[in-house]
Amino acid sequence: MISPPAVRRAAVLFVAMSFSLSGCTAKPDTPDPTTETRTEMSATNSSVQETSTRQISIVHALGTTKLDAPAQTIVALDDPWADAVLMLHGTLVGYADTHAQGATLGNYLGGLLDEYGADAQVIGTPREPDFEMIAALKPDLIVGTRESSGEYYDRLSEIAPTVMSEGAPTTWKSGYLVLGKAMGAEPEAAALLAEYEKQARRIGDEINVKSANPTISVVRFQNGPTRIFANASFPGMVLTDAGLSRPKSQRGTQNFIKITADQVDAVAADRIFMTMSPLGGERSLDSFRATPQWTELDQRTVIADDAAWITSESLPGAYAILAELARAFDVSGPVVPDELKPR
Repeated sequence: MISPPAVRRAAVLFVAMSFSLSGCTAKPDTPDPTTETRTEMSATNSSVQETSTRQISIVHALGTTKLDAPAQTIVALDDPWADAVLMLHGTLVGYADTHAQGATLGNYLGGLLDEYGADAQVIGTPREPDFEMIAALKPDLIVGTRESSGEYYDRLSEIAPTVMSEGAPTTWKSGYLVLGKAMGAEPEAAALLAEYEKQARRIGDEINVKSANPTISVVRFQNGPTRIFANASFPGMVLTDAGLSRPKSQRGTQNFIKITADQVDAVAADRIFMTMSPLGGERSLDSFRATPQWTELDQRTVIADDAAWITSESLPGAYAILAELARAFDVSGPVVPDELKPR
């Protein structure tokens, strides 16, 4: 339950937060400024408007999409959008089979999928959606990312209003605001973000006090070069929200840095959260374990949920990260909605 003060804080957050999705449109349109009220949501050519007839207009990565009424049933063409639909209590009727999660969504969702997407169907992959299946589901809205599904924007828009985000980790919060607008739940979306940020800061403060401002490293082993994740990555943004420090190798503004075993020192930190790609990475991990430095580093490692830390880019994933941080440092974890708890 979100308290009234949180809702008031959310109202401020909603006005202040930038929205970096840039545009998509089912049918490009130039509205009459005398009949439309515009709410600017960023300084990067992204905005959401609402007409006096309550028509919702969203500017995103590929144009402007209009809805005559708030969306209730939604098809999501990537995992972060699917998580956001569920978190905002929309009805998820279809989602994509991604290489990251396969034909299932992350375990970190707890009971959300059962509660708000029990009948959801897999509608192909982000790069090869099943258009006939999507049409049969009769969604009010289709959401996806330009990088993965943008080439199908026009065809998808013929089925239902379609919104395409840029897909970068840095847009994950703004995605909740635009989806909240599309669903007629913008105050709820902003309040959820405000509550998450409050809890992230509280957990980070407790960790910093208890463990004397520790540094946190995030490393993913996968086929090919190993990756360490910097401040502009999804886990990097959650750690920043918590006010936790990073090792020098991971303070940059990029998403991730590729390293090999001879750069093992770049992994070093007071606590190392280590994930493994579902596609494999054991050979890469073995190469790091073979280095003289790993014996000492291994004592600081924590095995982390790859789906939550790396691929979720969502509020449920962020809460899962906070919970793993709290367990690793033995502080009180986040208070999450009942439907996010493990089932």
